[in-house]
Amino acid sequence: MYGCFDDVCNNPSDAWSVMEENKIGILFVNGEWRASSVMAGYHEYSDKNALRAAMIVYLMMKDEDK
Repeated sequence: MYGCFDDVCNNPSDAWSVMEENKIGILFVNGEWRASSVMAGYHEYSDKNALRAAMIVYLMMKDEDK
């Protein structure tokens, strides 16, 4: 587990371990950040905030685990 985070949507040091462990990548496409992962299916989300997009992809992955 990851422990306690202050602000995973705005603090790269909080978000990095989640992104790395879950193989979540980010790209800048058409004025927004696109986060995606191919672990356990394909998940993708776009947002103006790169870390927020990545954390939403993480939540999508966890929701699929249920």
